[in-house]
Amino acid sequence: MEEIYLAGGCLWGVQEYLRHLPGVTLTEAGRANGSANTLDSDYDGYAECVKTQFDPGIISLEQLLSYFFEIIDPYSRDRQGNDIGKKYRTGIYSTSGEHLRRAGEFIKKRSDAEKIVVEILPLVNYIRSADEHQDRLQRFPGDYCHIPKNKLYKYRENRTEYKLEIYLSRELIPQMLAEVTKSGACRVGNYDNVASYYEIEGCWKPLENSAPAAGEKNTVNYGREYKLEIRCKEKKVRDVLQKIRELHPYEEPLINIIKLENHNFE
Repeated sequence: MEEIYLAGGCLWGVQEYLRHLPGVTLTEAGRANGSANTLDSDYDGYAECVKTQFDPGIISLEQLLSYFFEIIDPYSRDRQGNDIGKKYRTGIYSTSGEHLRRAGEFIKKRSDAEKIVVEILPLVNYIRSADEHQDRLQRFPGDYCHIPKNKLYKYRENRTEYKLEIYLSRELIPQMLAEVTKSGACRVGNYDNVASYYEIEGCWKPLENSAPAAGEKNTVNYGREYKLEIRCKEKKVRDVLQKIRELHPYEEPLINIIKLENHNFE
């Protein structure tokens, strides 16, 4: 994973937009390049920003910046929408010199480069914003946001996600995990994006479109001692199932497919 910090006006709108982009694995609202190390100080020159972790195997830095430019006015200094002030300036910050170089090249290649006032600077200080600002529009979807809703949720429709529960023996998990996820088809495991393994006594019946009834188990143990949990976008479910069956050709694996309603992975 790689990490960059994007400032595009009021932070909770930018966070809500970025979280729905393909390849973005974590977002956090924060303050970039202020002089203080506490949230309790007077304004210290920071820019409201979103710490953004992304998988470069799914989305390149240039693609991420292209998405970012869809929601900002890159010609406006210290203002985005109705939010006015130095903390609402636009910026791209990173601890990686390579990120900063590529961000500069990205802007230079644009036909409007001479008009763009987005600053590109090393990240020298970062503070996580207060909890009340984190995932704000997830918790209060009707709250104020300077980004028009048709832009804010432009990519959300592609983020319907499913949980696939695959029951198999422990020795098959590493190969399954590596093969299914190496193309970026899905994210794996629990909320910090690591594989989660759960010991079980038996295994669920193979149900194609719904979760098993509570307490319902197969009476026969097929040697599938662990559950591999995979979460993926709706359009990737078919690809994941095909890969699983290629890796498990001798018998139909036991798989539950569960639609995750209003669920996010951060």
